[in-house]
Amino acid sequence: MSYSIIDCFMTAFVCGALFGIVYELFRIIRRILPVMAVTFVCDVCFFICAGFFVFNLSLYLGNYVRIYTILGFGAGVFSYIQTVGRLASVIEAALGKLWAHTFGRLIKKLLHIVGSSIGAFAHKLTANFGRFADFFKRKKKSASTLLQSRHQKLYNSSNDIEKHTGERSGENNVIQASVRRGQGTL
Repeated sequence: MSYSIIDCFMTAFVCGALFGIVYELFRIIRRILPVMAVTFVCDVCFFICAGFFVFNLSLYLGNYVRIYTILGFGAGVFSYIQTVGRLASVIEAALGKLWAHTFGRLIKKLLHIVGSSIGAFAHKLTANFGRFADFFKRKKKSASTLLQSRHQKLYNSSNDIEKHTGERSGENNVIQASVRRGQGTL
């Protein structure tokens, strides 16, 4: 079934004006989340949806894409934005300010409380990690000062332990060994 040029243009114009509602939905999302990435994604999604809709409308009206169908659809969306869209924009702005003054402040205070709590918890954790690091550093240093060179002795003598720790330990606790180097088979 083939339609005349005027029928196709007017049908596309009405569909474009109705498709302005989709534009409003994307504009609401852009107002709620005023981030450049969200704006970009919303614009791309709108044009993909509009292109898909115009393509299917053109195929329905005459089995091929016509320039006046595209122009009629664009004129319909533009007319919606310039008339009803301006009124909707004013209403959205008023509702946005109301939202920001009521729920926005409440959410901001809650986020501040949560952020302060997380910050205090992190501060306590870092203080404890510093104490643990100092403790392990001291233990590592005291353990490494007791050991002698591997070439001098295999184990430390009780005199070395007594000198560093101040504790008297008997010869029974120290194992001494001599190392002989020879030809061994592996």
